[in-house]
This record gives sequence, structure tokens and C-alpha cells, in this order.
Amino acid sequence: MDLFHQLMTHSWHVRSKYTFLVTMVTYLGSEIIVKVHPNMPNDVLDAMEEQTTAPYASELYEKLLMSHKAQSNTISVRTEGNNEPNWQQMWLPPLVKTLNSKQKRSALLVQYLLPRLLKNNPDCLDYIISYLQSSQQTELSALVTCLRVARRQGLLAKKESHGTDTWHGVIPVSLLTQAVCHQDNQISQQALSLLCDSAKTTEVLTSVDFDLIKLFIRSNMKNQSAAGRHCMLSDFKKLLLRIQEGSVVLWRQKDQEAAKTHLIEYKEFLEWLCDYCFSSLNPDACYPRRTAALGTLTLLGSIFTDNPPHNKSCGVDFYFANQWSPECIQTVMECLTDSYVGNREMAYQLLIAAPNITQKVLPCYSIGLELAKGSKPQDSVIAANLLGLVSESGAVSMEQVITDLLVGLRSQINTAKCSLLQAAANEPMYGLLYCVRTILNNKRCQTTASTIKSSVESILQLCFDAADIVSPVVCNTSPEGYLPVSDEKDARVSLECLVFKDPQEESDTKHPDDVPSVTMVTPQMVLVCCWVTMKEVSLLLGQLSQMCVDTKCPLLTVQQLKNVGKFFMELLMQARHRGAFELSYTGFEQLCSKLWRISDKTLNKLPKEWLETLLHEIRSSSPDSQLCATRRSAGIPFAFQAILNAEPVISSKRHCFGEVMDQLLKLARGEVLTECTFTPQVHALNILCAMYRDSKLGEDVYPFIAEGIQVAVPGFDSQIWSVRNSCMMLLNALVTRTFGVKRSKDEHSKKNQMSGREFFSRFPNLYGFLLQQIKTVTEKVDNLQPSQFAVLLILSRLYTSTFDGVDSNQSSADFIPYIKLCGKSSVWKTRIMAARVLSSLTPTNRLVTMATELIDSLPRSPNDRSSTQNTVHGTLLQLNYLLHRYWHDNRLPDSVQEKLVNESLPRLQNCKWLATRNNRCNITRAAYLELIDSYLLTEHQVQSQTELIKFRSAITEIVKEESTHNALPADLPGSAMVEEVLAKLTWKIYTAETESDNVWLLNSLNSQFYEVRLLSLSNLVELLKASCEGSDCGAKYNMCKDTNLFHLLVTMMETEKHPDCLAQVFEALLYHSSTLLLPWARDSESGDWTCLGVMSFLLRQLEDNMNVARSNLPSSLVKLMGKIIPVLYEECSKCASKDQHLSVLKSWINSMEMTTSTDQTTGLKLTCAQTIVKVSKCVLEDPADVMGEMSLLLWKPIITLLQEEEEEIRQAIVPAITTSQGFGFSCCDVKSSIALLHLFDTVVM
Repeated sequence: MDLFHQLMTHSWHVRSKYTFLVTMVTYLGSEIIVKVHPNMPNDVLDAMEEQTTAPYASELYEKLLMSHKAQSNTISVRTEGNNEPNWQQMWLPPLVKTLNSKQKRSALLVQYLLPRLLKNNPDCLDYIISYLQSSQQTELSALVTCLRVARRQGLLAKKESHGTDTWHGVIPVSLLTQAVCHQDNQISQQALSLLCDSAKTTEVLTSVDFDLIKLFIRSNMKNQSAAGRHCMLSDFKKLLLRIQEGSVVLWRQKDQEAAKTHLIEYKEFLEWLCDYCFSSLNPDACYPRRTAALGTLTLLGSIFTDNPPHNKSCGVDFYFANQWSPECIQTVMECLTDSYVGNREMAYQLLIAAPNITQKVLPCYSIGLELAKGSKPQDSVIAANLLGLVSESGAVSMEQVITDLLVGLRSQINTAKCSLLQAAANEPMYGLLYCVRTILNNKRCQTTASTIKSSVESILQLCFDAADIVSPVVCNTSPEGYLPVSDEKDARVSLECLVFKDPQEESDTKHPDDVPSVTMVTPQMVLVCCWVTMKEVSLLLGQLSQMCVDTKCPLLTVQQLKNVGKFFMELLMQARHRGAFELSYTGFEQLCSKLWRISDKTLNKLPKEWLETLLHEIRSSSPDSQLCATRRSAGIPFAFQAILNAEPVISSKRHCFGEVMDQLLKLARGEVLTECTFTPQVHALNILCAMYRDSKLGEDVYPFIAEGIQVAVPGFDSQIWSVRNSCMMLLNALVTRTFGVKRSKDEHSKKNQMSGREFFSRFPNLYGFLLQQIKTVTEKVDNLQPSQFAVLLILSRLYTSTFDGVDSNQSSADFIPYIKLCGKSSVWKTRIMAARVLSSLTPTNRLVTMATELIDSLPRSPNDRSSTQNTVHGTLLQLNYLLHRYWHDNRLPDSVQEKLVNESLPRLQNCKWLATRNNRCNITRAAYLELIDSYLLTEHQVQSQTELIKFRSAITEIVKEESTHNALPADLPGSAMVEEVLAKLTWKIYTAETESDNVWLLNSLNSQFYEVRLLSLSNLVELLKASCEGSDCGAKYNMCKDTNLFHLLVTMMETEKHPDCLAQVFEALLYHSSTLLLPWARDSESGDWTCLGVMSFLLRQLEDNMNVARSNLPSSLVKLMGKIIPVLYEECSKCASKDQHLSVLKSWINSMEMTTSTDQTTGLKLTCAQTIVKVSKCVLEDPADVMGEMSLLLWKPIITLLQEEEEEIRQAIVPAITTSQGFGFSCCDVKSSIALLHLFDTVVM
């Protein structure tokens, strides 16, 4: 047992702990372990919070349960007054509670523990189901999850069904019905998976299953979540495969009446599903519904493709091709104009497989040709789909389609030669190029490439002509504002070229008053036309290169391939616009992929020659070089990537790639002496950055990472900005390639870190390099060292490990002395980086020693001049980061934490002068107080330590004394930081006392620093909210009845300028008990705040602050007005003159309409919904009959909220309808038809 007690002192995140505990369970048994450690079930389940420990914790939990079960069965233990075995009550309820939670461990529990538990202990299923159903509120999520796991294990197949009221004899069908149409999409999705998934694919589906699935489809076809739709289609595929395979088994039993009935049900369901999906494709259907319907139809078409012969049927009598009617074909054809690419693609594939569509699609040919010539990119996509459909169906031959497209393209090119401005406006060329590329991409065209050989020469020539026309724009040094005009024309003429008249319309103008249409052409229109045309040319040439694989009848000749390669090389070397060269890279890569593998030696050596040409151009520093030295070297890195990505891997290696990397690294290392010699280095750095960033070259560049870091880090100290900039981007790419892409919001999360031992074992050369670099940069800590930041950035991604330095002399601990020196830097960010690195490289066994050393290095009196304020600040930051990393981490051993509390932290009182005004530096004062706030004023860590209790008392006196002094001057650096942390300490100290006045609170609310006011108001709102909820914490301070506090809040309502603070003021008024005691007293000569005055003021505030960015001010105003509206309504019902009250009520309704518009935030609309529900009894029902038809106006925001995309908002407004019982006319004698007509008029206004 001593060994067990020692094991329990270790953290649950140590994986070896589980191995020992599993072994000990075998020898000791569960009962003894539970007696010694009663909280064992919850502790093991809590350890399943992380992916790394979840499998081990699952094994231990199951082992404990099995052991306890065996012991219970041996001695027949039963609890008094209960028939359940003791082991079930011990181990299963905590498991079920974890399943009900929304935490990460519930998903890991379902993944690891629940399947193995039910597999080895099937009797646990009945207990879990009965436990969940016997609870006050059935937890559908946990129940359905358990049933899903059980069904995968085949446990439900053994249950006998009891009629149609019980599903598989396990749960009532009514419960499953609730789950299927539940408002939580996750629960409904789990219910569908339960119905569709099965251990046996031939398991029979019942009529109850089909009814539930139909209910799900009707309720969830328009699921807004893309992930939810993906899961739904995945379950549909399982369902359809079950129907297909199960029907084969049923067909063999067709002589039985039950089998015939099931086959009929299968056919009826499939026909219903087809009809429902086709009807869901109407033009006014939303995007999710159309996507789900098209996806389901695609599944039906792929699974039920073969028409079973009449004499030998082998399953359900359903053939998808027979479900196509002319109306269905027309409906799907309309989906070709859908604005979403995925929907268009699915509709296109469905139509290709549809029968007898030749005559239906023939009229689309002329429409497609006209759309292809248009200037809208959306039209060209639709045209490509129509023309592809026509050619695939055989209505028009593919050769004819390509010929007609080339005729139109030649005409547009001729227009562009005459006037690129006119082409950009009306005949932009890229639409026809896109259609040609799409037609050539069809499978039918690729299998019969020889049939279009006659058109290839024309296609190539037209592509080159189009590229020649647009290249002056995309290759211009400033393509974004360039207009193609002749040199001899002056600026006035070039401006006039922006507006031209259509010559055709001008010739048709007969009447002198008729004015031909005028088209405005901007430089942006010209640029879009040019770069999209260049993109389509590049992709088309790349596609043609991919099709030249037929050696018997080659599609492209050797000279043509050389011409294509020359075109790509010139484009990538000269182009300046990213859109042009970024997609040219794709076409060039397709070409190089073929050339690297072609048998012709002349062509095979072209990629290598191009690499040599590129390297030669980079080395030359000629002023007339075609390469772009800005824009991250423009297309040059893409040229290298295209050639090297396409290089084949021979013997697990790319030979040319290694040679090119060596040459580029040599260029990048070159010392820059003058402005004339840095260009090759910049190009090399930019190319290397692209290489390291390319995921396709991930494994190939890994051997060059160490050399890349050795190039990038010294480049930070370069005298030339472009070199420093390129080195910064290179280091960013190297860090991403080494440590992985960002996997969490925290940039320094452990998910993107690596142990120092692993890092230096992978890159041993970097150990000496980084150590030498950090030695060099710490020699001059007072100066800005750019490379210092680079070294710290790499070291911050490392963490210490248990075996660090054990099997090699490359220990991360060697960096720690130099990192501590970096904390003395005069640069604030460098001190922060050094603190972060020190915390990650300090091992647990050195934590207490390191913390003690840092505390002892702090000055003990104001007269101690041994340390500068920068050094003190750096030390405090290092101590703060070090404690923060381990203090709240439950993996820290208890013995280490005890040493921290007993040995290290009490030493902080030796330098407590840093918290007083004797410390003239507000920055270090704030950092010291932050330490005190985080690690001293916490009850459970200081309650048993005498020294810390004394220290806390001393700090309390310092804080209280500070509250009596005047605030620090606002113009001093760090004053706001000190005042804010003092305010936090003041809150903790005074709220911990049993008796204290609220003077300190009033002083903090009057602070000149908004940070202090915001902190105080936020804490005040929490206390007032707690008081309203009746908690002891809120009642203890009795702030709800403090009239002085309320008076100050009313004053701040008028005087506060900061939006976040003002929002908290309104929140505080919302929860204060004096808010409804109108009128409110105020110091102004204008008199007290009446109910009308308050509402008018709040409405003005809402109108003025509707567009305040990133503020909760509008939501706070809406909530406060919702609390005052019932008081205003009651006043209106009692007073004789109601005009002013009704005017304010109408203004409030108008404000609700404004705050529920579609352009408002989700949080504001949710607040409006909740507010309308609260006031619905007085405003909607109008019991006093004072509002008349005005209450109808409130139905417009209600209906708007009912149509919101967010489910939470729609559900929040539903009670307003159920509470109001119709339109809320309890006294007004108004016909329902008139009320409905008025409501319709109000909604459509």
C-alpha cells in the first residue's frame, strides 16, 4: 500500500502511472483501492480530458470495474434496500454524468472507454439506459450515444422488439422521435446515425425506422452546418447501402409474406426520398437544402445504377434512372445557374447520367455560346456547364463545340488588338478560354484526344495571341493602375479613353435625341480582364501539356512543347501581378511533370536547362534584368517550385532539388556590401522561403532546415531592409515547417512545441549555432539586437524533457544563463520573450531553485543600485511566467508546490518596497503587484503558511494605505497599470473582509483611468447579479440597497464617455434594486429622472451608439429598457394624457426593429429576443388596452427574429408567441382578417 500511496502523489498526466495501477488492481482488487481512495472513479474520468492519457485511463477504469464486478459476484454483495450490484452504483453513474457533460472528455470517453466497456460487460447497457430514463429529465444526448455504441457492438440485435411503441425493445419510440427532431443538431444527427448504422449491413429496416428517418429529413434538410450536412450524407449512404444489400437477402426470401412487405416498404421509401429531394430543388430553396438534396440524389444515382432484369431480379425493384421526369430534368438544369460551385457540379454530374436528355439540352447550346462571350465570370461558368452537357449528351459533337468557341475567341482577340478597353468592358476573352478548357477536361475528350488534334494548333496560337495582348498590363511594374495607351498620347487622351461609346449602338441611333449607351472602364476592370485571361491561358496550356501522352498520335509536337515552356518561363520571370503568375505556376507544373518523365531526351532535359537559366538570371545583378526585385520576387519562386515539384523521386531522392538548394543557400549566405549586390541574396531568400513553405516539398526540404536557420538568423542584423524582411519571412516559414502549423489560438501552445532533446537530435548543428548566437547578442543587452529576437523565437518553441542531456551533451540548460541575461534588455518585447523561453526550458526539478534565484536577485531596498529597472522588470517577468506555467498545472508534484509555498514565495517580502511609492518606476511596481495578486492572495495556497500570512497582512496594509493617497499622475508611464492592479488587489482585500464600507468602491468608480473604472464596474455587476439571484456572496455586501452607489451610477450614466464602461454602468443599473423606484434623483438642475425621461435618454443613447465597434453597449441598453418598459406601460395606463407615453413606446418598438435587422450582431439580436419575451405580457397582450394597434408593430421584429439563421435566436423568441396567445388583442375588438392584413403590411413595409 505504500507504493500505491506514493503513486497517487504523482500527476494523473504521467502515463507510466496507469501501467503500475493496472498491475496493482490485479493484486489488490478494486474494493481495497476504492476504500483507500474513494474518489478514484472521478479522478480516472477527469484524467480523460487529454488525448494522450485517455487510452490509458480507459484501460484502468475498465480494469477497476471488472475487478469490482468479479469481487461482487464472488461474495454476492448487495446494497441495502437496492437490487443493483454495488459495482454498478460505484462505477456507472460517474460515467453517465461525464457523458452528459459538454466537455472534451465526453467525446474521448465515447471513443475509448464506452466501446470496450459495453463489449466486455453487455449487462452495463441495461443499467445505463434505465438510469438515464429514470432521471428527472431524460438526457437524450447520452442515451442516444450509448445506443449508438451498443448497436455497433451488435448488442441491440439481441433485444426483442415489443410492438411499434418500443424501438428494438430498448426505448420508447416517442423518445427517439424527440431526439430526431431535437433543436440541438448534434442530438438529431446522433439519432439519425443510430437509425442508419448497424453492425450487419443486411439488418432489416422496419416501418418505424422509415417513419423516423422521414421525420428527420423533413426537420433537418436545411442544416446550416457544413459538417452536419456531411455527417447526414454519410449516414444516408450507409442507409442506402443497407437497403441495397438487405433487399438482396429479402429477395431470396420473397416467398415469405414478411419479406414481400419489407421490399414494398423499401421501394416506397426510395421513391418518396427521390420525390422529396427533387421537390427540394425549387428556385426559392436555401443553399443548405439544395446541397443536401443534390447530395442525396447523387448517392441514389451511384448506388441504384443498374436496372435489374425482369426475369432475374436481385433486390428492391428501384432504378434511379426511371425516376427522371421532364419536370425533374428541368429542375436540375436550373441548378446549373446556382451561385455555389459544389451545387453546380453535382447538378452537372446528375444530368450527365440522366436518360433521354438530348432534345431537352439542345436549346441550351446557343444560350451557352452567348454566355461564354459575356463579361461576367459567373456567366462563363454556367456556359461551360451547358456546353459540356450538350457535348456529353451527344446533341452536338465535341469538335463542333470547340470550333464554335474558337471562332468567338478569335473575334474577341481581334477586338482586344484594336482596343483593350473595349475588350475589358464587353469581350474579355477569358470566358471563352474557360469554356474551351472545361470541354477539354471532360473524360470523353481526354479518352479521344486525337479527335481534337486539328484544333490544337489554333488553340495554341490563340492562347499566345491573347497572352501577348494582356502581358503589357500584368508585366507592368504597377499593374494595379496601368492603362494601355500609346506613348504619343497625352494624359488628357488617356483619361478620355476611360469612357467610350459602343460603335454598334452609335450607328443604330437615328433620332437626334437618342443618346448611345456609354460604358465606363476603370483600370481595375482592365486589370481583371488581363490577369484572368492570363490565368486561363496558362491553365489551358498546362492542360494541353497533360494530354500529350499518346506517343502514337502526339497531341503536341516537340517545337510546340518548347514554345509552351518558353511562354511560361517568360511569364513567370516578367509578370508582376500575383493572380497571373500564381496560377501560371499550376500550368507550368503540369508541363514540367510531363517533360521530366517523357522519353524524348531533347524534351527531358528542358526542365534542368530552365533551372540553370533561372539561377544564371538570379546571379546576374544587371540593371536591365527582367526579374522583379520587389513583390517577394514575384513569379521567380513559383518557377522554381513548378520545376522542382514536378521532378520525379528516384531512390527516395530528388537529385536536381538538392543541387538547387545548395546553390540557393550559398547565394543567401553572401555578405551584402553595397546596394548593387544585395539583389541576388534577396531573390535566393525569397525562393528558399517558398521552398520551405511548400507542403509538397515537406520531406525534401527537411534536411536543409538547419542550414536555412543558419542563413535566416544572421540576416536579421543586415543593414538592408529588403534582406531583413526576406529573412524574417524565411524564418517564419522555417518555424512553421519545423514545429507545424498553428493548432490553437495560443501561439505558444505546447501543440506547436518540441522538446529540446528531440529538436537538437534532429538538427545537431543548430545547438552550437544557437548557443553562439545567444552568447553574441547578450554581450550588448542595452542595444537593439534584431537577431536576438530570432534566436529567442526559436528557443520559445522548445521545452525541457525528462531525458534532456542524458544521452548527449546537448542540454537545453546551457541556454538558461544567457536567457536570464536577455531579461536585462532595454527592449520590452525582448524581456517578454526571454521570460517565456526561461519558463519553457526550466525543468520541474529546477523550478524551486530557479524561482529562489530570481527572487533573491531583486533589490531589497530603494538604495540598492546594483540592478537597473530594466533588469528588475525582466526578473519579475521571468518569475511571473515561470510560476504561471506550473502554478495552475495539476501535473506539478505536490512536493514541488509545497517547496514553492514554503521556501520561495516568502522571500518576496524582502523586496516588498517595490509595491510602495518608494519605487519610482511604475512598470516594475505594477509587475511586482501582479505577482502578489496572482500567487499570494489565494486562500488555499497561503492558509497554512505562517510567513505568507504575515506577508499578506503587510501587503494589505500597503494597499489600504495607497487607497487613501491621491491617484498617480496620468502622464507618467505605467500609471494606469499600477492603478489597475491596485484596484484588483483592493477588490480582493475588501470583499474578503466581513465588515467594510463601500467608500473604496466609490473611489475606484471615480478613477481617472478607464481601466480601473471598467474593472470595478465589471466586478460590481457580478456582485449585483449574485444579489439578484439570492446567493450568499451577493447578500453579504448588500450593494443592491446602497443609495450612494445608485446615485453615482445614475451620474455616470450621463458623464461616462468610454463605451465599455458605459455598458457596464447600464448593466449595474439593470441589477440594482433601486432601478424601478422612479423617479431617480440627480444633482442636475434639470430635475429628477422620470420614467419618460429615462426611456427617452436610453433611446437617444441607443441611436447614437448603434455602430460602436466591439462594444456591448447596445445590448446593455436594450436590456435596461426592457426592465423599464413595464413601469412605463403601467404609468401610461394610469395617467390621463397618454400621448407622450405612447410616443416613447412607439420609439422603443422602432428601436427593436432597428436592433433586429440582419446587419446587427448575433448577441444583440439574442438580447432583443429575450427582452421582447420579457415585455410580451404588457406590450403584446396590452391588458390595459392603451396601445391599440401599435402593438402590431412589434410583430415585425418578432417575425424577423423567427427567420434568423441562428437556431438560438429563433428558439429565444418563441415564448413571445406562446405567451401572447395570438396577436395580443385581449380587449380590442378587431377582426382577425384586419389584424392579419395590418401585420402583413407592417412586415413588408
